[in-house]
Amino acid sequence: MRCTVIPPTILIDHNLCVLCLKCIRSCPAEILVKSKGNFEKEKGIVKITEPSLCFECRACEVVCAESAIRIMCEIRKKTVNQSVQ
Repeated sequence: MRCTVIPPTILIDHNLCVLCLKCIRSCPAEILVKSKGNFEKEKGIVKITEPSLCFECRACEVVCAESAIRIMCEIRKKTVNQSVQ
């Protein structure tokens, strides 16, 4: 199902992410990047650079074996203005 509201919300659970980087390689919009860690022991995280460019192909969600990425969207009903005559 496609979102009626663009952009969708991309949720990354950094506790589940193992930094395999498959999501980054799979994203045709190229909006996912690996951040550098602040300290030598910190491994960094996957971040979203431009959420507005996401067109909800769900490639990142599909390739994530850890289910660390979820695409969430708000479904809104379209309203039709009808005039009474």
